[in-house]
Amino acid sequence: MHTKGYQEKKVFIGKESDIQGIQEALKGFYEGLSEHDLKTLEANTAPGYYLLEHGEYWNLDYTRQKIGHTKPEGFARSNRFDFKRIEVFGDDAFAVWDLHAKIVRDNTVNHLCWLESGSFKAIDGIWKVHFLHSTRTTGDQLAGS
Repeated sequence: MHTKGYQEKKVFIGKESDIQGIQEALKGFYEGLSEHDLKTLEANTAPGYYLLEHGEYWNLDYTRQKIGHTKPEGFARSNRFDFKRIEVFGDDAFAVWDLHAKIVRDNTVNHLCWLESGSFKAIDGIWKVHFLHSTRTTGDQLAGS
């Protein structure tokens, strides 16, 4: 991805197990979104979760409403993450990454990219997504996005 502005080398501060746990929590969160699997989505979110998306504030209830309970027929999404920075401070952490998605909707393929950041909380030793902020950077436009 070609980004404008300052870009530093990748930085990972924390135990390898925490770094991996944070990455897995985020991947699980997006798997839940992509598959419209509310149980997986909820399993990867911390109490008080929220997302800032397209100028909207999404809490967990609103996220559930937006994605629905059933994946639409003809819809598929795959995600690839390029983690730029993860810093762990005890049971709290933050991260920055590029998200690349391939989205198929009604036989139309779109490739989208976002620059994202978020905070994470370890609850009973398991990392969960607490806050996300998403900014579209490149890609095709999707209807309704």
